Amino acid sequence: MRDNLQLTDEAKSELTQLLRHITQQKEVVGCLLIGHDGLLIANLLPPSFDAESIGLFVLGIYMNTSTTATKMGHEHITQIVAKTSRGYVVIGDFGGGLLIIISDDSGTVPFVPLPPGLGGSPVLT
Repeated sequence: MRDNLQLTDEAKSELTQLLRHITQQKEVVGCLLIGHDGLLIANLLPPSFDAESIGLFVLGIYMNTSTTATKMGHEHITQIVAKTSRGYVVIGDFGGGLLIIISDDSGTVPFVPLPPGLGGSPVLT
């Protein structure tokens, strides 16, 4: 694991603006950023979602998957995509923490382009 991510209020605000780009996509329900320590960095999930609990659950998924992948000879997990009965959950390691994107299922698998500050390449949702 990496050291805890320390951000100023201004940096958190900038990350929130970057996340708004993702949440503007038609199929995206919301997204959040957590540190590798599980602490919430930014949250753009609907109020009905418990962002802190989701962040901790996702951290557990990421850590277990990372441990399993390492045992299989893979170095580093950069993305986990889970198709659910309601849509997709995408977990991406952006270096300073984890980006979690939750989408609904509208019958297609859209691509959500990430803003340059969060990797700049499309993320499958």
